[in-house]
Amino acid sequence: MLDHVDVVVPYEGEDKGKVFRIKPMSAWKAEKWAWRAMGVLARSGMDLPPVELMGNFVVVAAFGLEALFKASFEEAEPLLDEMMSCVYIVPDPSNFPNVDRADIEHDIKVPSTILWLRDQVLEAHTGFSVAAALSNLRALATAASGSSANTPMSQPDT
Repeated sequence: MLDHVDVVVPYEGEDKGKVFRIKPMSAWKAEKWAWRAMGVLARSGMDLPPVELMGNFVVVAAFGLEALFKASFEEAEPLLDEMMSCVYIVPDPSNFPNVDRADIEHDIKVPSTILWLRDQVLEAHTGFSVAAALSNLRALATAASGSSANTPMSQPDT
């Protein structure tokens, strides 16, 4: 696993261009985090994807993310906090690219930056992007629901 990954906020707004450094958890810590997260997901009443999609990691992860939103905040908060403990800011990347600090709460001005950083943390640990997974899940759902309903053969005659 990489020592760290630097990411630059791409979105317009006060956080655009800020450089954050993600220092992945050790494999040991990440595995324990994943077990705790799965426990929260199971207690939240996680719905499983259809059997035919279970082999698609992207689909399973997207369902897991949806279940995390169903979990109580009290159970999810420690996991969310631990996730962000991997994120550091590089305050002056031009002059001091190797200097970072962990206290980032006052550096982030736009709430959506936090969600973007969470996605970056997951991607740094797994090589998997939640944003991409959700996009893929939407595409799969659209294809599944529209594949037979929107064919010329299924349209009523006018």
